Amino acid sequence: MNILILTVFSLISCTASAEVADKIQSYQGMWFSALLLAALLGGLSYLRPLFLIPAVATFLFFAYGYYDIASDHTIRQLVLAEMGANYFILGYFSSFTLLATAVFGAVFSRLRNKHAPKTQSSNEE
Repeated sequence: MNILILTVFSLISCTASAEVADKIQSYQGMWFSALLLAALLGGLSYLRPLFLIPAVATFLFFAYGYYDIASDHTIRQLVLAEMGANYFILGYFSSFTLLATAVFGAVFSRLRNKHAPKTQSSNEE
């Protein structure tokens, strides 16, 4: 009976390490979600620069997710073994792309408003 219990417990860690890639985003999912949110928040920050605030919050949320995975030694080793060394680099880069797109949207909005032609009001009586 003890040998059966030891065998079961020894197989649990092997099963857990084989399933890490199923629990985290793939490379395609990482970039799809980052680019989709970058397009959405970049467009919104172009229309209203105030949308830069949720873009920064979303960037911090994404970057912290990759930092959280990287800071845990066991999970980091399993992710590096299954997904490769570029997983964390590309994760941070994809979240930075989200922030950069929103910042560019807000900057171009300012440039658009700065160079917009001045119109005279028709309130003359």
